[in-house]
Amino acid sequence: MKTKLLLITLIFFVTVTKGQNIINVTFTAANPVGSKFVKTTTDAQVQIPAFSLTNAITVNVVNAPAGTTVTSVYNGTARTVGGAFPAFTIAPLSAAEIASYSTYVITVTSGAETATYQSVGATPGVVVVPPVPPVAPTTTTFPTISAVQFLGGLFPTIASKDFGLTVQSSSIPNYPYIGDDYTHIFLDQFGNSLLGVIPQGISNRQYIVHIVYFANRNSPSQISYSINQTKGSFSSALVFNNAGQIGNFKTEGTTVPPPPAPITYIWAHQEFPLRPSTDNIEFEVSRNILNNQSPVGLDPTMVGKRTIEMAKVFHGSFDVGLIKTDLANPTYTLVPSVSDANQTVVKATNPGSKVVVTAMATFYTSPIILLEKYLFGVDIPNYKLTGRNFLDDHKIYERIFPALGVSLTDKAFKNVFLGLNWEIARGASVFAGVHYGEVNTFNTNNNFKFEDTVINEAEFNLRTNTKWKSAFAIGANLDLIVVMNLFKQK
Repeated sequence: MKTKLLLITLIFFVTVTKGQNIINVTFTAANPVGSKFVKTTTDAQVQIPAFSLTNAITVNVVNAPAGTTVTSVYNGTARTVGGAFPAFTIAPLSAAEIASYSTYVITVTSGAETATYQSVGATPGVVVVPPVPPVAPTTTTFPTISAVQFLGGLFPTIASKDFGLTVQSSSIPNYPYIGDDYTHIFLDQFGNSLLGVIPQGISNRQYIVHIVYFANRNSPSQISYSINQTKGSFSSALVFNNAGQIGNFKTEGTTVPPPPAPITYIWAHQEFPLRPSTDNIEFEVSRNILNNQSPVGLDPTMVGKRTIEMAKVFHGSFDVGLIKTDLANPTYTLVPSVSDANQTVVKATNPGSKVVVTAMATFYTSPIILLEKYLFGVDIPNYKLTGRNFLDDHKIYERIFPALGVSLTDKAFKNVFLGLNWEIARGASVFAGVHYGEVNTFNTNNNFKFEDTVINEAEFNLRTNTKWKSAFAIGANLDLIVVMNLFKQK
């Protein structure tokens, strides 16, 4: 009798449960936030063979707060959830729907707490690949002209010089960087040089970096570029090309993107003036992509790093000169008279011109350059007004520079030379100017004649004196390093 009763109960249980898939979820309030839902029915128990998608699904929520909801999404589409809290029902799927199975997600939600079953009715160990939606063909259009041709339209006249490229004319209205004051560097969207290479730099010179790149005609602000100058500083110190020698001279996850829209690319152009520098300049080129997040931001990517190696601008040089001066500095002495040994006369020694050795400082501020710049309006870079760079050197007729020197053979600070040096060869120049110095004088009033007029010692002392006078001087100067090598002991 007991056996028959057990069999009848089992048949009843199978009959009742057939056609139902049961999911039980318990809400445990004592659990930490984020883990209050406990899956009584495990993830494995909602898959084949325990579950059959041809049967309805019942979701029982135990101990959950009122307002708990259940959502069902099959193949990305929400399905109707029936019943009422705490028991919910979801209708079975048709055979056609099951044939296209890709995803089936059931989620129980109460406030910030969730319990999610990701692969309801799936076959364990089988990876379902969802069908890829067809992608509409796109049409990408590129400019019909090259980047160099595009630049030719912006800057019709670009001149190539020893110190780099200069822009002589531009179709951009009121373009400010025209002329020899600026060196231009043209880069493409990947940081590569478009015209020539990165030039040898000249300290204090202004450099302009241009970026030419593809931009979306319909969204021109989506892509932009920026320059970060990481090295390059300016020093105001005077620079002499042989300084230090004068002391030595003695004598993430992936998503499926939406189909791309057709894109028409156009050429775009940005430019960035770099700050003037007396040492090497380094700068980074970055591409910035405008993202669609909230708030809107930029995603930068460095595409290149470039260096401009600087050649110094010198403000002057030190020279050693051999100068002929017309400023006489005779020596006066009392000597016995030839006609009468008891009487004395005055003898003047070295009364005429002489040759002296000088040390001079030459300053590279050419009067010719100043006249060309300010009187005749010639386009001359500013660093040439007070300096000189051998990469972009002065023309030979412009190499006339002011010089100031002192004597090395006479009293230094009582013999000053002021004039102009004309450099006729590298390190060698011709000097012409004024010698201003303290010299010995003798009053020759009353028809006084040297070595003839008799004079005593007291009158001699009254007539002798010293005065500062000036006279014409001319000679040659050599760069101090050249002189040091001439006298260098092997």
